[in-house]
Amino acid sequence: MTDAKRIYRRTYQFRVYASRSGYARFEEVLSLTRKLYNAALEHRKGAYRCGKRVTFLDQSREFTLVGDDDGEYKSLSRRISIGALWRLEQAYQSFFRRAMQGEKPGFPRFKSASRWRTLAPRGVEAWVKHGENGKAYIAIKGLPHLKLRGSSPLLPKGKLVAVKLTKRGRRIIANLSYEVEMPQWEKTGAMVGLDVGITNRVTTSDGEHLEGVKVNRRKAIGYQRAMARRRVGSVRFRSARALMAREEERVRIRNRNAVHLETTRLIRRYDLVAVEDLKIKGMVRSARGTTEKPGKNVAQKTGLNRRIQEQTWGMIRSQLAYKAEWAGKHLVAVNPEFTSQACSRCGIVDKDSRKSQSVFRCRTCGYEAHADVNAAVNILTRALEHLRESDPLDGPKPMFMRAAGGNINHCAGDGARRNPRAESGDG
Repeated sequence: MTDAKRIYRRTYQFRVYASRSGYARFEEVLSLTRKLYNAALEHRKGAYRCGKRVTFLDQSREFTLVGDDDGEYKSLSRRISIGALWRLEQAYQSFFRRAMQGEKPGFPRFKSASRWRTLAPRGVEAWVKHGENGKAYIAIKGLPHLKLRGSSPLLPKGKLVAVKLTKRGRRIIANLSYEVEMPQWEKTGAMVGLDVGITNRVTTSDGEHLEGVKVNRRKAIGYQRAMARRRVGSVRFRSARALMAREEERVRIRNRNAVHLETTRLIRRYDLVAVEDLKIKGMVRSARGTTEKPGKNVAQKTGLNRRIQEQTWGMIRSQLAYKAEWAGKHLVAVNPEFTSQACSRCGIVDKDSRKSQSVFRCRTCGYEAHADVNAAVNILTRALEHLRESDPLDGPKPMFMRAAGGNINHCAGDGARRNPRAESGDG
C-alpha cells in the first residue's frame, strides 16, 4: 500500500436509541421543521404571485428575527431550522435544473407527515460526544439524548462535516459524514468487465458469476393483506404498516451489505473496472400505456421490472464509482449497444448467435461461450479502446469516465453487423 493520502468524505451509518419521551420529542421536532418548510414554500409562492423573488438568504434572515420570539423554535438549534429552509432551496434548484434540461420539472410541493422523516441541520458543531464505557451519543440542542449503537472506536478521527437523522419505521438512523484520510490501495494491474443481469446479478469477464437476487416477498404480502383488512388509520392498521416497514428495511440493509462486500472485493482486485452505461429508469418504465393505446404484456413487464429493481444495478454502479475514486482505481462506463449480440472473438454482431439466455454461439467463427461472459468481455474491450484513444492513465484524470466506444457498422449478409476494430486486431 502506498503512503499517499487524500482527504475524502465518508458517511458512517448508525442506529440511535432514545427514551420513550425522546422518541416523542423527535416526532415533535419533525413536525416543527415540516411546518417551517411548508410555511417557507407558501411564502415563496405568494411572493412570486406578487412579482417578487425570495431567496434562501432572505428567509434565513427573516427566520432569525422571527424565531427568537417563538418559544418552540427558540428551544431548537438554529442549524436544524435553517436546514429545513435549505432543503426547500435544494428543491427549487432541482426544479430549475430539471426544467432547463427538458425533464419533468416537479415543482416543490407541501410535505405531509408521511413525507417528512429526516432532520438535516445546516452545518455542524461538536455534537458527537464520547461517554463512559466507550459509548458515543449525539447531543443537539432541542433534540433528545441519542445513543449510538456500537462503540466509539467505530467512529473515525476525522472532522465531522454533516449529520442527518432519519426516522425509518420505529427506528432512528444517524448518518455521520466525516472528512478522513484515505490511503491509495495497492495496484494489481488487473482489469475486468462487468455484465449485469437478472439470472446472474453480475458476471465478470474472468468467468465469475454472482447469483441474481430473488426477494422473498411472502412476509410483505402478509402484512399488506393484514393492512387491507383493517380500517385505515386505526391502531391495528398502523401496527401492520410498521411491521411491513421493518421487514422492508431489513431486506434493504441485507442487500446493501451484500453489495458492499462484492464491490469492495472488485475494487481491491482490479485496477480498471468496465461497466455498461445503462439507463435503468427507462428500462423499468411501465408498459401499461394509455386508455387510447393500452400496452401489451403488462403483467409480464411488471414482473420483469420488479426483478430488475431487485438487482439494484444503480447501487452497484454508485458504490463502484466512489470506491474506485477512494482507491485511486478507474471505472469506465461504455455504450451498452450490442454488447450481448457481438462476438468477443471476431466482432460480428448477430442477434441469432445468442441461442439462449445463457449460451452464445457465433454463427460466423463458431466461437461458443457463456452469453454473459461474452458480453462482459465486449464491455472490457470497449473500455480498453476508449483508454487507448484518451490515454487517461498518463496524467491525473477523473476516475469515472463514460466511453463512447462500440461504434458498429452494418455489413452485408444475414443481417449481421461487423465491428471494424475487431478486424484490425484491437479487439
